[in-house]
Amino acid sequence: MKTLLSLKYQIMLLIGVLVVIVFAFVRYDLSGEYIKQGDRHYDGGEYAYAVLNYEQAVKYGDTNPDAYFKLARGEIADGNPLRAASAYTKAIELGYAPTALAYIGLGWTQYSLAQYDDAVRTFDTAIEIIAASQDQYTAAQRAEAYSGRGWVAIVQEGCESAMGYFEQGQELDSELTSLSQGLRQCDSLQERGTEIFN
Repeated sequence: MKTLLSLKYQIMLLIGVLVVIVFAFVRYDLSGEYIKQGDRHYDGGEYAYAVLNYEQAVKYGDTNPDAYFKLARGEIADGNPLRAASAYTKAIELGYAPTALAYIGLGWTQYSLAQYDDAVRTFDTAIEIIAASQDQYTAAQRAEAYSGRGWVAIVQEGCESAMGYFEQGQELDSELTSLSQGLRQCDSLQERGTEIFN
């Protein structure tokens, strides 16, 4: 009798574990489906709908770093930088890969929010990550980190420092628009004899 109860208990426990595993799989699969729908809306320029889908992806995949990264990207496009910063931070905490891309997104978000000290640290972290694993990033992605750091440097340190970052970025990708715009901004400020400091 005792063995029979023990066997029933083991079977019930096994069934319970299987139900939990199946439920976790279904949740994660739903998260992926919402990401796909969000991507379609994002690619179509329907950012509010993309955000709604990415929010559902986060709801069903609250440990899915891709869902948070996509949500952050959607929030930026939809004009919500504070919410984007939070989502980028969560993506980083959950181990979004490639990690530097999340840091670059967060850095630009902090820059747009005039959180320049935070943006400096964030872009510097992105540059360090990229330096440690350059083969994981395209030249354009590496250049984007230098561009962001250069734009923050215009405000924090002045154009002399910013020009160094822009030039490093241009060595990687001479076509990146934000780099050439940054260089033109510095040229203009220097011609007028003005600097922007926080």
